[in-house]
Amino acid sequence: GGGGGRGGFVTNPGCVAEAEVSSLVAFVTLYPSTVAAEFTLGSLTVCDPRLPVEHPYRWAVRAANAAKFGVGVSPPVETFPSGPPLVEVSYETFDVGTEADGATSSASARLRPTRVVFLNRFVAECRAFATGLVDGIGDADSTGGDKT
Repeated sequence: GGGGGRGGFVTNPGCVAEAEVSSLVAFVTLYPSTVAAEFTLGSLTVCDPRLPVEHPYRWAVRAANAAKFGVGVSPPVETFPSGPPLVEVSYETFDVGTEADGATSSASARLRPTRVVFLNRFVAECRAFATGLVDGIGDADSTGGDKT
């Protein structure tokens, strides 16, 4: 049982965590001797679906403009696809000797304001889930998948 579809985060007592990523875009341009790449991530939302939708600590990560919604106010999910992306990264290489400063590459990154709430209980439960999953996979690999 997921969150009820895209942007549909609902209370889900049997689920440890839900995440939604939107608008992940990559542009890569290859030239004979150089490369240019641009990457953007529109939004990232991580929530504890066991808490009510209105709970202030339900949202572990939400990419939003805090000035627009105020500190501690959870913006509606529909606001995330519009507006500037959460992360913008670009990388470009140059032919030797073409740049005045002698540079052979350029990299830049921009991160928009993000609210992150650290809840030890939530992190501990996610860690325990991942550890149990890895241990279960390791046990299945060591026995060849047999449960005798």
